[in-house]
Amino acid sequence: MRTEECLMRLIDSHAHLDEESFDADREEMILRAHTAGVERMVSTMNPLSIGTTTETSRRAIDLAAKHECIFASVGIHPNYVHEAKGDDWETIVALSRSPKVVAIGETGLDRYWKFAPYELQVDYFRRHMRLSRETGLPFVVHCRDAEVETLAELELEYKDGPLNGVMHCSWDRSKRPGGVSIWGCISASRAW
Repeated sequence: MRTEECLMRLIDSHAHLDEESFDADREEMILRAHTAGVERMVSTMNPLSIGTTTETSRRAIDLAAKHECIFASVGIHPNYVHEAKGDDWETIVALSRSPKVVAIGETGLDRYWKFAPYELQVDYFRRHMRLSRETGLPFVVHCRDAEVETLAELELEYKDGPLNGVMHCSWDRSKRPGGVSIWGCISASRAW
C-alpha cells in the first residue's frame, strides 16, 4: 500500500536506523517503510537511542540529509552524560539549529542502568528542557525506574509554562495514571 492510499498518516518517532542489523539493507528498509505508509521517521541513532552523544546526533543529521522522509533528534542520553566532553553540550546546541532536526534528546533519568551519576543526569535533563524552550522543538524523555523523579523534574519545569515533549520510556502508570498530558507532554510509553 502506498502512502497516498493510507487512511492514516504514520510517523515513526523513534526509529533506530543505524542498528547494525540494517547495515546490509538500510536503504531498502527505509524504502519498505515508506512504501508501507510510513510518511516520516525521526532518526534515532544508537548505541542505545536518539542522539545519545554528539557523534550519534551528527550521524542522525547526516542520515536525515540523505532522505526527504527522515528527520533527526539531537541530544545526550542520560546513560551517556558522564562521557560528555568539554564542548559536547555546545555542539548539541549548535546541531539543534540544523534544518532537519525536529526534536531534542533523548533526555531524562535512568536509575535502572546506573551508568551515569544521578545528579549529572538531572543537570542534562534540565539543559535539554531549556534547549527545547529556546528552539521551540519538543524534547524526548527517557525514563527507567525513575518515574517519581522524572515527574518532579517535569513539574518543576512546567512552572515556566507548558512543556513540549514526548515520553518514550518504561513507565509504571500506577505512579501517575494518565501520564503527564496535563503539562503538555504526550505519553508514548508502556508499563513494564
